[in-house]
Amino acid sequence: MKKSIKNVLMVTGLCLGIVSVSTAVHAASYDTTVPVFKDFESSNVTKSGTSSGQNHAITFEGAGKLVAWIENEGGSNITNKVTYSAPQSMPLHYSLGGDKWTGKKVHLNLSTSADTYNSIETSGNWYNYGY
Repeated sequence: MKKSIKNVLMVTGLCLGIVSVSTAVHAASYDTTVPVFKDFESSNVTKSGTSSGQNHAITFEGAGKLVAWIENEGGSNITNKVTYSAPQSMPLHYSLGGDKWTGKKVHLNLSTSADTYNSIETSGNWYNYGY
């Protein structure tokens, strides 16, 4: 019995080690009020890996909608824009493929939608997955 448990623990540890090496995640948190006429921009992070980003909005306070996307360090949009009006997770797919932006500084951008006339309080995390 002891040998069986030891083998299970060794295999589990090996599997966890492989998963943690192959799925490096770079996350940044935000807790902000997005004003009506000005975007919120997170701090820059260096993109690792070639896959999509992910915005995970945890709180959403206020009437209306927010728009999320990722920009490069120069301020150009480099992902699709996603509109949302409640806490949720959303993928942000890089234009020209995620590998073009690997190793470059990027940041999350949040804005109120064109038909939202009040600020919105929100918090969450956004991720750059590295596979």
